[in-house]
Amino acid sequence: MHTVYKRKADEHNTDFLEALKVTFKHKEIEIAVTETGGYRRE
Repeated sequence: MHTVYKRKADEHNTDFLEALKVTFKHKEIEIAVTETGGYRRE
């Protein structure tokens, strides 16, 4: 399974981690972080 989450860094919280744990329960996962350059602070 391949899933891409695209969000602003400051939008992540413990709910995001819990969602990953539910989605990939009992599986080893790899998390890669890439800056997309599409985020502008307003």
